[in-house]
Amino acid sequence: MGVTTSKARPLRHQAGEEDYVPSEQFHQVEFEPESFAHGSVREAFKGRIFSKEFEERQIVVPEPGGGWTAVTYQGRKTYPCVAKIFREGEHAEDARKWDQDLLLQSKCEQLAETFNQKFKPSRRIKFAKALLFEVTHRGSTSQVCSRSWATGTIAGVAVRGAFALAAPELAAVAWVASGALGLIGFGLGSKEQPAKVKEGEKILVEPYLNGFFVKVNSNSGKWKDSADARAAQAFSHWTWAHTEGKLLVCDLQGVLQEDGTWLLTDPAAHSRHGGKGPTDLGCVGVHAFFHHHKCNDLCKGLAKPDLPSSPPIIPSVSSTTFSWQMADASLCAHKQEGGTCYAHAAATVVRAAVGRIIGRTPEHFDRMVGRIIKKYGSDGGCTAAVLADECRGLNLRHEFVTCEGAEKALEMGHPILACFWLTKKMWKAFSKFFQDSPFGVLMALPAPGKDVTDGHAVVLMGQKKDAFFLKNSWGPDFASDGFFRVSKGLFDQLETTKYQHVYFLESDLTAQDRKAYRRFQAHERHT
Repeated sequence: MGVTTSKARPLRHQAGEEDYVPSEQFHQVEFEPESFAHGSVREAFKGRIFSKEFEERQIVVPEPGGGWTAVTYQGRKTYPCVAKIFREGEHAEDARKWDQDLLLQSKCEQLAETFNQKFKPSRRIKFAKALLFEVTHRGSTSQVCSRSWATGTIAGVAVRGAFALAAPELAAVAWVASGALGLIGFGLGSKEQPAKVKEGEKILVEPYLNGFFVKVNSNSGKWKDSADARAAQAFSHWTWAHTEGKLLVCDLQGVLQEDGTWLLTDPAAHSRHGGKGPTDLGCVGVHAFFHHHKCNDLCKGLAKPDLPSSPPIIPSVSSTTFSWQMADASLCAHKQEGGTCYAHAAATVVRAAVGRIIGRTPEHFDRMVGRIIKKYGSDGGCTAAVLADECRGLNLRHEFVTCEGAEKALEMGHPILACFWLTKKMWKAFSKFFQDSPFGVLMALPAPGKDVTDGHAVVLMGQKKDAFFLKNSWGPDFASDGFFRVSKGLFDQLETTKYQHVYFLESDLTAQDRKAYRRFQAHERHT
């Protein structure tokens, strides 16, 4: 009973044309059954790989390289490491589930070697070598849990009996002791809980990077502006130019070693068309990177994509790999004046729909908002009436949808206008939550009671399995740069929430739209 480590053996694996062979040094890995960190896709566990080399036996095996550093533990050579599994219960029973990660790592190693040879930066780029292991022992944790009152009572009766036989004069003490045991038996206990991994599961094992861990840039464009980080940032830019736009390596994170080399781990990459894994944001991610990127001496003069000057459609996030399922709409957070949230929300979804039609240019946001306010006023407005008016002149459609319909629209990249109503007490709790936890997910609000409610219009911009990512119109100082997160369960409980979807059908396209689309297709065939 208690905590037991999970164990795994080295696994030889071929991904594509690459053969991933564990070092002769590696015997088995032991790692903690509880994770110490997680990203949006994987969980990480601390561990150590035990070597086949024993000091007392004088067995010597070649060192593995690839960022692995040996330390002595209980007279045996070991390699501190991090074991990774997929989140959300996706157990990798087939080693091929890791192929994408392994092949990207190999590609990054090749690119880093070429970059170092070409530019000879003072801060060289290197990627830690990851390998596959197969779980042989699941491991377990020990949890405090409830036991039955009867278990404690039985123990108490046994104590009373022992006292009665050995020391009758202490019978009163025995009654107190037995009562206490009954309460303890009821309240506390220990239960063994299996670890998250399963026997036979394939896990990714990387060297533990000893030192100050730095997130140089993220896959949503956020980057660290420092002299040490500039080589890594230039490397990301160069990967896009070197591969002629086919790949942009980013989400660079790791440790700057004593010799001045960046030892990086767990990169992401944006491909030309996207979709190669949950962190590949395609041209959207490339747009985000170059929108925030500032060239330095290493990458000045390198080719850059021809991108719109408008802000990228994903927020710049530094804390973790970005994997929200995002709608294709402007994420520029505006600040409303008066009761004009309806105009801001309507303009966002209408402009997004227009932007999805090749050849059309959406009306400037401020101009559209001003025009809507001039017609409908600055003390609230009916979003359905505004959308009907705007869609009519643009050959667009709009309709009310359910929460499920809103989720499906977001999956297609369409933002959703959402209206909800809260009481004064609920609004106060709403504002306080995001003041205290700007990056948190709002899970609950006070009961509405019979108080009068006030409505608000926002835009659903993205989603995860159990939460929405929303654009507000209270300016960039609200919550997370003007955006906030709410659990889908809470929105479902608010019976007043209304969702509206703006879209178009092929039959709605004009002759000019179709002509623009044919020109686009012809251009794509020649590139």
